[in-house]
Amino acid sequence: MKHNRSLPLLLSVSLWVAGVAAALFLGAASFSDPDVLRILRLPRTIVDLGVGGGLAVAGVGLQAVLANPLADPYTMGIASSAACGAIAAAHFTSSTTAAAAAAFTVALGYLSALLLWAARRVRGDRELILTGVIAGFFFSSLATLLLAYSDPSRWTSSFTWVLGSIRAVDAATASGGTLILALLSAIQWLLWKPLDLMAVDADLAITSGVPVARVRFITLALTSIITAVAVSFAGIVGFVGLLVPHALRALGAHGHRTLIPLSFMAGGGLLALADGLARALPGATEPPVGIMLSLAGCPLFLWLLRRTK
Repeated sequence: MKHNRSLPLLLSVSLWVAGVAAALFLGAASFSDPDVLRILRLPRTIVDLGVGGGLAVAGVGLQAVLANPLADPYTMGIASSAACGAIAAAHFTSSTTAAAAAAFTVALGYLSALLLWAARRVRGDRELILTGVIAGFFFSSLATLLLAYSDPSRWTSSFTWVLGSIRAVDAATASGGTLILALLSAIQWLLWKPLDLMAVDADLAITSGVPVARVRFITLALTSIITAVAVSFAGIVGFVGLLVPHALRALGAHGHRTLIPLSFMAGGGLLALADGLARALPGATEPPVGIMLSLAGCPLFLWLLRRTK
């Protein structure tokens, strides 16, 4: 099937513009109130753009170095480990900052253990992914066990880590987190040439002089840090790292030189759009954005698979 090279750019820009508009202006509060926009909506929109963009870039990197189209930040169990750390902290304290710090710390600790295990025991990328899947189940079960023994009055705040919900932060915190995610994504972009070769064939990359083991290690480290930062802001938000790269590739964006920046833009726009739509739904309770993305992402991903088959 012939692709128009402008379609991936059009999709990314359209998602970004629609997402920013939805995140800023949708919802019960009047968007004409400058305080609502400045204090509440703008920081949340900034977080949406950074978290969604970072997760999409992480998905691109993992799919390239592991040569697996189903790889994403959650396949490796990183998000589940971060959420487990946050719930464990919430078991002892009501501080959101402490929970976010615990999410980041546990995810990086798990990363260190995973990379050490991979260096000594794992014999291939498939085994590494299976290890991540099993670890994800373990951390999810541990988080559920912690919830069962926690104070019921704290269940609501704990569930937001598992279901995915954008946290209320000030503009400085939101900007700082998004800047970190953008910088990490930029570092991943610098590896676009070896990622192109590794996505085709690891042996071809080796014969072309690519330090495959080093690129794989750097990408796994970047992915883990991006996911840890994202979870500390939004809990577990699924499908962004899986859906966005596949959609852009289906439209013709295959080279990582363009795929990575377009994924950052489209991923941020997608999460912002889902966040705005979730807030606009009728009812007294705002549904978690992670659930919204999962409900929409499943049929969309199946449709993409059918189109690209």
